[in-house]
Amino acid sequence: MEEPTTTEAYTYPDKPTIDEADSSSMWKSFGSVVLFIVAYYMFFDKDINHILVLVLVLFIHELGHFLAMKYFNYTDVKMFFIPLLGALVSGNKEDISQRQKAIILLAGPVPGIIIGLVLYYIGFINTQQSLMSAANIFIFLNIFNLLPFKPLDGGNLIGVLFFDKKETIQLIFGIVSACVFGAVAIYSESYILIIVPGLLITGIIQKYESKRIKEYLRNDKIDYNKPFDDLTNEEYWKIRDHVVYNVAGFSRINAKEYVVSKREKQIIDYIKSLVEKSPTYDLSVLAKILFLLTWILFLFGPIIILALIVR
Repeated sequence: MEEPTTTEAYTYPDKPTIDEADSSSMWKSFGSVVLFIVAYYMFFDKDINHILVLVLVLFIHELGHFLAMKYFNYTDVKMFFIPLLGALVSGNKEDISQRQKAIILLAGPVPGIIIGLVLYYIGFINTQQSLMSAANIFIFLNIFNLLPFKPLDGGNLIGVLFFDKKETIQLIFGIVSACVFGAVAIYSESYILIIVPGLLITGIIQKYESKRIKEYLRNDKIDYNKPFDDLTNEEYWKIRDHVVYNVAGFSRINAKEYVVSKREKQIIDYIKSLVEKSPTYDLSVLAKILFLLTWILFLFGPIIILALIVR
């Protein structure tokens, strides 16, 4: 089967539109919390109080990301809990800057660490062990999230500050992160964590799959560096040809058959990731240093503060 070409004259049908509104997203988010609690109770911890504190910590962490995304005018912002692994917030935005991405990443762990330190101090001076235990979860879960490995916030922050333009370094960084999580999973016998390096490797493969498709698009003189909504009917279907031809998950869909597929929503999501504009690189060297110092402060500072409190 030959790589599709786009030199033929053709009247392309209208670009399909998928309704992004999802009135059930709140119920899906709530359902994900319930599934998280049930899964954690069954596999890890029978102490429901401990689980509820963990859910609260994760919720506050993700709420920080959520509010920061809302502040920077992201659309379709959603929060979901992932059973046995954690939680995440997703959203869409056409134009984004390094500064915004860095702030969004820090907006998750920083408030949780501050809350944890305050709770620990109150619990310590009032000898409330339960409060100190809850504070420890706040502090150490968020410190863990600042470690410099993907897909943690710390790893993503380092990538945003220094590696966004360097694809080879991004690849090495992703492989190192996958190896670290794989080693931690095996050493700690927490085999559920094997999912993390699996996702990282999948992401690396998808990234270079997208890079190859973009090369085809450039050779075909297709302008893809624009928001999805600005794609013409012709551009959409031409890009779609290359996507369904090159992405294994769409192999059952024939290129150059311009009819809406049952999987059109997934195809549109993939195309949106392709045409997504690169972030605006608006951080000076000084700003990068300030973000880096903030990361170091909240990664190591809480441990020093706790040592001073209990001394």
